[in-house]
Amino acid sequence: MAFTHQYLLLIFSICILYIYSTQAQLLCNENSNTATTEIANNINTVLTKLFQAISTSGYSVVAFGSGQARVFGLAQCRGDMPPEECSTCIQNIVKEIKTTCPSHTDARLWYNQCYIRYNTKNIFGQVDVGYGTYFVNFKTVADPKTFNEALTTLLNQNNDLASTTRKKISLDTRTMTRTYFMTFKSVCQEKNVMVYKI
Repeated sequence: MAFTHQYLLLIFSICILYIYSTQAQLLCNENSNTATTEIANNINTVLTKLFQAISTSGYSVVAFGSGQARVFGLAQCRGDMPPEECSTCIQNIVKEIKTTCPSHTDARLWYNQCYIRYNTKNIFGQVDVGYGTYFVNFKTVADPKTFNEALTTLLNQNNDLASTTRKKISLDTRTMTRTYFMTFKSVCQEKNVMVYKI
């Protein structure tokens, strides 16, 4: 009997982990409600244009509208994704963000494979550390000093590489570093001070 309960608990845990790993991470900024129909229309235009432009390079930036109704958007896929998968991922995110954040002027949504964000404030070249997902590992490191030195070296190498590659990503067997289009090398390095925040 105890074996059956343990077995069921194991299956349940695996299912929960699978569901969590495929769920989108989402932020609809509650302090940013759409005030006008014009802004809502501009958000829809930006989302459409982001999707249309993503397949060629794996990232896109779009600004549309004028004055207070101007909307800025960016979309990015992991650099190792084929263009078709990238387009599908962004298409799914666009559908989800339209239904989940229909009245917000600041929203971001990401899966493990792709990311999209829009705002009525200019977000291009800005470091966004206001919201993220934290990955925590509770295992103890035998030699913290050596570990931190090795981690710093690895992340610095990835920062340098990610900030200079066309797709703005650097993959390693132990880490992944992302930078966003129009983000300069110094900003990239500043952003990655928060090592486990994605």
